[in-house]
Amino acid sequence: MTAMLSDFIIASTGNLIVWFTMALLVVCAILQPVASIAKPKCIVENRVLSSLFVTTPLYYISSIVAAVFIVMCYFHVGPEAVISDATGQTILGIANPLVGIILAITYFMPFLTEFGLMEYVGVFLRKVTRPLFKLPGKSAINIVTSWLGAANMAVVLTRSLYNKGQYTKRESAVIITAFSAVNVPFCLVVAETLDITQYFLQCYLVVCLVGVVLAIITPRIPPLTRIPNEYASGVTPQSMELVPEGVKSRLWARKIASQQAERFEIRTIFKSGTEMLFGVLIGTLPVIFAWGTLTLILVEYTPILGWISYPFGLLFDVLGVEEAFAAAPAALAGFADMFIPAVLGINIQSIATRWIIGTLSLVQIIFMTEVGILAIQSKVGLNVGNLFIIFLERTVIAIPLIVLAANIVF
Repeated sequence: MTAMLSDFIIASTGNLIVWFTMALLVVCAILQPVASIAKPKCIVENRVLSSLFVTTPLYYISSIVAAVFIVMCYFHVGPEAVISDATGQTILGIANPLVGIILAITYFMPFLTEFGLMEYVGVFLRKVTRPLFKLPGKSAINIVTSWLGAANMAVVLTRSLYNKGQYTKRESAVIITAFSAVNVPFCLVVAETLDITQYFLQCYLVVCLVGVVLAIITPRIPPLTRIPNEYASGVTPQSMELVPEGVKSRLWARKIASQQAERFEIRTIFKSGTEMLFGVLIGTLPVIFAWGTLTLILVEYTPILGWISYPFGLLFDVLGVEEAFAAAPAALAGFADMFIPAVLGINIQSIATRWIIGTLSLVQIIFMTEVGILAIQSKVGLNVGNLFIIFLERTVIAIPLIVLAANIVF
């Protein structure tokens, strides 16, 4: 539903979203330094404006760099390293789907979170999700949201629920890093790019199975185990999934879901939705356009990726993967953006190796151009360092499983 609404927004607005994004980044580049340094009363004393524009030097510098980059890319002015199809234009291409999905989900999300659906589902699924993934039952909604919608939708949803006391900091971090899976259409795009569509069903089955294995393992090892299992400060915990003794699960689920639905008001959609919309846009777009572009420049125009991915070449070689060292950079490049491994794997001759690259990229989940930045913005104890460690853990655990599956498929 949300994905369809996002597609409609993108199709009906055409190039307006890019213009809107560019205007927003320019406004941020002007107002954030002014608000953060000069601290004018009209901004500082306004709760909403203060939360949007009073920030740290890293973020307002990111806004300035992002504004410069998006203007250069849109008008094709500046160094080729910044505006090429492999760098700045790739990030510019993210604007429409990213802003479209944020527009859709920020106003659609209250229907998922405020009507009692999560409370109802959580009662029944807690017995499965708690022992397996150390998560409450309501987290199943996040999984469905990401698989049917988009990975960034699941992150935005988790962030919202954490701020409302539905999840602890650790639970939120686990959901973001383990269940912010890409949707089926994107998986098909990756398969088409790598020319492995004839093996797509096998690929997607392995993605699901390996994803479950990773979701069981990673919450039980650092750095996720080191994140405090506490609720957001100043927020009352909202979890009521434990069924009282002597009460049937069905009746308890209906009761707490009804109580939640009775508190729902239409105006909350517009108020909380609008605040969330600009909070997410202003909090993420500058970092995505600034650091996303710089990361892709590093990948495309320097040999650094080849050097640091050498251990993965050795691992692939030990496991008998054809063109092991040619595939190695793709195993690491997914941290920058999930689509980069598919691009790097296009020229690999072995279809089995291309299949391995595509499948691996879809289970790594954590990529900085979208999910990573959103995760950091969520303030649930995740930073670039521990996100990279979790990314490496997922990659190292997944590679032998995917290579084993490839040996069966091919």
